[in-house]
Amino acid sequence: MSQDRHIRPDFKSTALLNKIFLLDHSGRYSDLYIDKLEENNLETGYFQIERFLQRGQYEQAVDLFWQRYRHYISNAERNGLDMFRLMKSLKAFKILIMASDRDDTEQILKLMNTLGEMGYLTQMNYSGILSNAIKHRNYQVCRSSYNSIDSSLELTQGYLTNLFDIFANNDEFEMAIKILSKIESQDVKTQLCLQLISKLPPEQCWKLLDSLICILDTSLLTDYSVVPSSLLLLSGLDDFEKLSEHLKLLPTLKNRDAQKVIVYCLLSSINNNQGHFASTVFLVSFLKRHLFLDLLDSRDVDIIFHTASKYGSKMATLAMADTLKQADNTLSAENYYNIMKCQCFGTEHDGLFVAAIEYIEESEDHSLKPEMVNFIRNIALETEDPIAIRFLDNCSSIDEAKAIVDYNYLSKNIVNAEERTKFKHEQIKGFGPYVMEFDDQNLASLMR
Repeated sequence: MSQDRHIRPDFKSTALLNKIFLLDHSGRYSDLYIDKLEENNLETGYFQIERFLQRGQYEQAVDLFWQRYRHYISNAERNGLDMFRLMKSLKAFKILIMASDRDDTEQILKLMNTLGEMGYLTQMNYSGILSNAIKHRNYQVCRSSYNSIDSSLELTQGYLTNLFDIFANNDEFEMAIKILSKIESQDVKTQLCLQLISKLPPEQCWKLLDSLICILDTSLLTDYSVVPSSLLLLSGLDDFEKLSEHLKLLPTLKNRDAQKVIVYCLLSSINNNQGHFASTVFLVSFLKRHLFLDLLDSRDVDIIFHTASKYGSKMATLAMADTLKQADNTLSAENYYNIMKCQCFGTEHDGLFVAAIEYIEESEDHSLKPEMVNFIRNIALETEDPIAIRFLDNCSSIDEAKAIVDYNYLSKNIVNAEERTKFKHEQIKGFGPYVMEFDDQNLASLMR
């Protein structure tokens, strides 16, 4: 079609004929019809665009639409022209719907911008585009269409949750937080908040959590059941410099619940093999020096001693128990059981008796749990330790049990390796070696 000819943008005279010739699927008569339109200087684009769309030639329809649009916009015919009728006749709205269905980002954004500036798109149009964009997880279209929707229009909670996920996954944190404030379920809101902060580097991560506490259910937050796995696998915590990046933020946060979440996530990550027991010692030592030990609760203590049970840091683990008890933490049977396991690394297990007696003294019924009895019995059999057997036979009497293992002397001299190695045995199956150097380093770190 020549761009120099004065094409009349007539909307009415060809409307009925267009519908009739669209029924010509052979193309023979419709091609002749186009020739006649050109002879009479009538717009052929209305018909051709519709025919392209009817034949599934979407790209050709789009190209012709923009060609005709530019023609009318750049010519004087625009003056006094009914642009709404023009855009409708050029199938702009139909192309927008098809572009949305096809997830054609470029055309969706161009048409939204063009039609939106003219004021021709309704809230229903934007809502439909947003719905498809969510389905296709199209971040750019989601952002553009959401920003065009009136704030009074209520989106379903499912839409909001999906939008949050799309924005968060594309690092559009400001938009994600905007969505977060509109989610009604405190449970969902808390989970999404934690997912969001897990995508950020430490400083931004924990500061954002601190700032969002006001819109979250803190009882859900500190229940920890909604904490995403990514926050329980924070990497590189065997590097004390990296661990310090997290810890040094604790004093800067205003909210205690945010501080508790940080500590829980760090301890859990270390326990999940992203660090080692020295990392746990480093963390607890930091809390102790900065008067944050009161952030620890029973779940944190459980994690600490579960980590300890996987390493042979015997003296540091016993010192850890004393440190936590002095901070008003009550050690559970499970905690003492893990302390006992720790004492069986290497070729001696004197610390096992110290832990067992301390548990007997602190427990309500002043007796060992069945799993503890079985554990000590197995150690006795593995190492052929007659003292352990006598200890079990008499542990119902705390005084007799103490006398059998010479507890008073042992507890005072437990840090003395020579005293602990009077009864030596082969390394027990299932337990690793004891490295005194590492244990001493951990003990010194904890005591700083």
